[in-house]
Amino acid sequence: MIIKEADVVITHFGVQGMRWGVRKDRYEQNRQKASNIVSKNKDSKSMNKQDLTAAEWMSKPVSDKIASEIFKNTINVAAGYVLTGNVSKLKDPKTIAKTAAHILKRTATTTALKEVTSAAAISKRYKTTGEKDYSVKQYKRNSLTPEQLIMRGTRVAISMAPVFKAVGRHKLEAMAKRKYETNIRMEKWGANLLDKKTSELHTIYDDGYLSVLERINKGGA
Repeated sequence: MIIKEADVVITHFGVQGMRWGVRKDRYEQNRQKASNIVSKNKDSKSMNKQDLTAAEWMSKPVSDKIASEIFKNTINVAAGYVLTGNVSKLKDPKTIAKTAAHILKRTATTTALKEVTSAAAISKRYKTTGEKDYSVKQYKRNSLTPEQLIMRGTRVAISMAPVFKAVGRHKLEAMAKRKYETNIRMEKWGANLLDKKTSELHTIYDDGYLSVLERINKGGA
């Protein structure tokens, strides 16, 4: 962009209603609210376990959240190699790099998912002081909350995605193979396509047991 006028001033006002630092302040407020929930309800026998887990997650620093998810995902991936007997593959630098990238990707996904569902749980059913907001629906101690159901459903979808992808790829390959075989067959038949398609189809007519082609050649319908 070239500006010829020396007195032109470009001013960026941002998005209407935007305030610098609001997101950071809001995050700290959520952390404080989560800490209040944990301190007030951790010994309560009526406290929903899922909400307590969400509050404990939200009260952690970001570094602790990421570290805990990396640790869990690393253990899960390592267990997968052990159970399938593929530990020897980890000697390959390419496999190690690919595995590390997978762990980081999975960590980003699970961390974001926990963050969203946990924030939704504590914002809906608890006050800033950490007390329950009885103006909205509360859940029993062992009940699954909507946020937990969403988290579990999303995790299942993520884990099953490679399976669905493989099945879809197999179906596409089978369809492509059938199309290829059909095209080869039709090219082989060429101009005699009708003959080949009808010569083996027989039925009983008034004048005998004839193939469709024979019936057509005799002038029959």
